Amino acid sequence: MTSTEDRNARAAAVQRPPLLKPGGHIRVVNPAWPSMSYARQRAARAERVLLNMGFRVSYGEYAWEITDDGRSAGSPEQRASDFMAAVTDPDVDAILSAGGGATSWELLPLLDDEAISRNAKPFIGECENVWLHQYLLYQANLASYYGAAFMPEFGEVGGIFPETAESFIRALCEGGELSYEPVPDRTNAFYGWMDPVIEATPRTRAVEGGWHWINEGRGEGQFVGGEAAYLARCIDRFTPDLTGSLLFWHVMPNNGASVADNLRELARRIDLSSLAGMVVGTDMRHDPPEWAALVAAALAEVVGPVDYPVLANADIGHTDPGWVLPYGVNAVLDSRLGLRFPGASR
Repeated sequence: MTSTEDRNARAAAVQRPPLLKPGGHIRVVNPAWPSMSYARQRAARAERVLLNMGFRVSYGEYAWEITDDGRSAGSPEQRASDFMAAVTDPDVDAILSAGGGATSWELLPLLDDEAISRNAKPFIGECENVWLHQYLLYQANLASYYGAAFMPEFGEVGGIFPETAESFIRALCEGGELSYEPVPDRTNAFYGWMDPVIEATPRTRAVEGGWHWINEGRGEGQFVGGEAAYLARCIDRFTPDLTGSLLFWHVMPNNGASVADNLRELARRIDLSSLAGMVVGTDMRHDPPEWAALVAAALAEVVGPVDYPVLANADIGHTDPGWVLPYGVNAVLDSRLGLRFPGASR
């Protein structure tokens, strides 16, 4: 067996959680920032959206807590307890993160990977939740779903964007191959949730959608990644071998590092020339063509010429609408056919 076949076999052996059935029970947990308590009107909207989609909704016992420093929804023990309670509750069908936050990593030593593996359930989260996605993959051998969370996407003013809702249903509820196409237009507007008046202003989709292929071709491998700065720290924690992987990354609006510096941090930890492909999300601070040019220049500077496909302005990250993608399973990136996950759901 070649090294590529061996890597693909390892990715194929990752356990995939069961499909989420109609009327399924979704438990909302809060791994980090206490967003639900800070923006209760947005949480109420998010719950209505899930109920209207036909799901049942419940919350972790401590999901509405706020620590004295205001940074977390309860202590690490409380947040980890909520996560494990959702894992082991036979009535819960899926676990949805309330949102991101810098303290998600605090849960890791308090989780039970064997119990998680025995009670495989879909976990859906994004951004700083990459800590949990990586834990599920590398310590519980369990795939998860990246690209949506309760507060940011389901709490959108006017309801969840239809493309995001469709992507969520396709990824979690439907079997067979998953394929992804660019959305026609996006919003780059960013509103703070702390002011109910500002937060309740509908966002306009004034940015043209579409992809930019920096390098064409076809690549196949395990689909992993996350927000660039947090992903680098996760690699330090889990030390995965990402040779032959399809690596995706994006940046937060407050990520002050340049594109090249973000890539350098990743290149210090992994060989970016040995990937099967690279998928780069949008950056709401830049128009798509400008962002694609910045990514192309940084890749040339940090890595040099590559022989794998590179896609920029994918609908991943702090952009809406956005995709919901399987994390940790095999995917195919093809400049002729797009991004596909053969048999990613079951």
